[in-house]
Amino acid sequence: MKIINGICRLCLQLFFLIIISYSLYSQNKEALIIDHTCTDITSIPQSAIENAISNLHIAYAHTSHGSQITSAMLSNRLGAFANAGGNGINFPQDLLLWDDANTEGTLDLRDYIPWGDRGTLVTDGANDLGNPSSTQWALDTRTYLDNPDNSEINLIMWAWCGQLSLSGAHSSSWNGWDTWDSTHHRFNLFDTISYDISEGSDLINLLEEIGANVGLYLLQMSELEEDYPNVKFVYMTGHLDGTGLDGILNKHNEIIREYCNTYGKILYDFADIESYDPDGTYYGDLYLTDGCNYDANGNGITEEDGDPGNPLNEDRNWALEWQDSHTQFDSYLDTNNDGVIDQQPQADWFYCGSSHTYPLNANLKAYAAWWLWARLAGWDIDTSEIQYPEVDTIIYILICENDSIFLNNSWQKTSGLYTDTLIATNGADSIIHTHLSVNAISRSTINITICEGQSYFASGANQTTTGTYFDTLENSLGCDSIVTTNLYINTVSASTIDTTICEGQSYYAGGANQTFTGIYYDTLINSAGCDSIVTINLTVNSVSTSTVNIEICEGESYFAGGINQTTPGTYYDTLENLTGCDSIIITKLIVNACADIINIEKDGNIIIYPNPTSSDIIIESNINNLIKFELYDLAGMKVFEQMLHPDLHRKKVKFGNIHQGLYICIIYDINKQFYYHSIIKKDY
Repeated sequence: MKIINGICRLCLQLFFLIIISYSLYSQNKEALIIDHTCTDITSIPQSAIENAISNLHIAYAHTSHGSQITSAMLSNRLGAFANAGGNGINFPQDLLLWDDANTEGTLDLRDYIPWGDRGTLVTDGANDLGNPSSTQWALDTRTYLDNPDNSEINLIMWAWCGQLSLSGAHSSSWNGWDTWDSTHHRFNLFDTISYDISEGSDLINLLEEIGANVGLYLLQMSELEEDYPNVKFVYMTGHLDGTGLDGILNKHNEIIREYCNTYGKILYDFADIESYDPDGTYYGDLYLTDGCNYDANGNGITEEDGDPGNPLNEDRNWALEWQDSHTQFDSYLDTNNDGVIDQQPQADWFYCGSSHTYPLNANLKAYAAWWLWARLAGWDIDTSEIQYPEVDTIIYILICENDSIFLNNSWQKTSGLYTDTLIATNGADSIIHTHLSVNAISRSTINITICEGQSYFASGANQTTTGTYFDTLENSLGCDSIVTTNLYINTVSASTIDTTICEGQSYYAGGANQTFTGIYYDTLINSAGCDSIVTINLTVNSVSTSTVNIEICEGESYFAGGINQTTPGTYYDTLENLTGCDSIIITKLIVNACADIINIEKDGNIIIYPNPTSSDIIIESNINNLIKFELYDLAGMKVFEQMLHPDLHRKKVKFGNIHQGLYICIIYDINKQFYYHSIIKKDY
């Protein structure tokens, strides 16, 4: 039963077409491809095996993974199994034997050559196709073949370890990786390029562009074939690593497969043999590992513990399952106690050494190896004689609500199990069991708030107005995810501040302390989280300064500098002007000796009334020749003056437009004598 796990929204007929196309591709008649279809050892004629034993002289180099083939081929493993008729094998006793001594009647197989301990001429050479480098194996092969002691060698095979699983196994600068067809899992790199390995050819240029392990491996193999035309060279794929059909390993293996199929090479497809159980069930698309563990729970990861590893978390192992359900060969069963193992035609598999995997996997690789030896010795297989088993395939397909797929002769759109029977390219029935799951469309609503002037991408465009918008995306299951967006637009607020400062002060606006009159702007955040644009109209008022000259007499005082002053000097007072800023008064005080000043308030020669007054005053005096009247405020500023008629004893002065307060008047006579008097001005 074949199991395919994945998400597919294509028609099933397309899937069948892919299977058929790949089958035709892999059966290129010019190439010799040894894969999972070459594991029925009972189909190999006895004569073909005998021809291989008589004509082949094989050198096989490998590390632990490659040892699976020869460990299973040992005389006490496959040899004993075949002698007992296991799996229906019907060959003469000891036919399937091999050694490295070219013993008569056994296959000449020099295991671990050229780096091992069986006659090697290279002591520090390569271990496998990638260790210690990607070129050492080719150099060692040439050294080995150039040795006259090895002139009978006519077949060379090298195995990989894990190098093809590394991303460094290819050139990161080569853009051909972008041509990977993830539907068919192949490249088609060589379809239009003819086979020409001369310097500067298109093929050589392509292999050099691919670079590193893969391109260099193919190039070196082709050069060896060119230089040693009497030797067959067997290409090989790398063992599985659980990364699936789109992983690095499978891409590298596919390049090797395409190269061999296109140019008629000999390929032992190590990875393909690991991908099928003896019944033809395929596990290669289930993230299969070299230990035969596969992803059975459908999470896209194969979890295992140990080496070869037990499956974890509901994942499974096809080799263990098959072994547990079939009969194992008993290599000690001797009921007659005559030293001859009993015939066991019912035995399905045998125990053997199997590094990193389980015996059944190694059994199949040993069968395929004998198939390879027989074909290379001249066996011209008649495929019509091979009975292919009926193949059951299980497919897990997910479609979306409102979609449909053609299954069981009808368009289906409900979850369920559907069965189709097709005819494969080899004539056998191919029964497809499809587990169909219909996933619902997901729906969600989001509320988004932005500010005036901003935009939000919804309904395929940048939106700037409040409204409801709809988008159709793809959810994690590949179905529609309908997103409803409720978009709200908050406005940007604006305000104006009029402020006044005085010269010498500063006001923070426009991102700095400002000292000049002007218009400044600040952008803050309002309560809705949007811009709040503040306009500041700043006025800078100047500080006023004035100077007064004051003369007083000795014994008198004048208020300046914050106290009553009696000595001459310059004094400063800071008041507030009409704009609210400083008004600096500079008082220059002069103190005179006033011997001839008459105190008019004491001698009674001058009478001023009314006092206090609201507008006019009358000056009466028995002194003739008074000619001038001056009025000063307490700051020493002259606020009013009027000339007087010298001949009048009664004079009227009008100064009603001055402010309320205490003033000092000075009256001059014709002889320049002056008289002081205080006047109180009131507003009634």
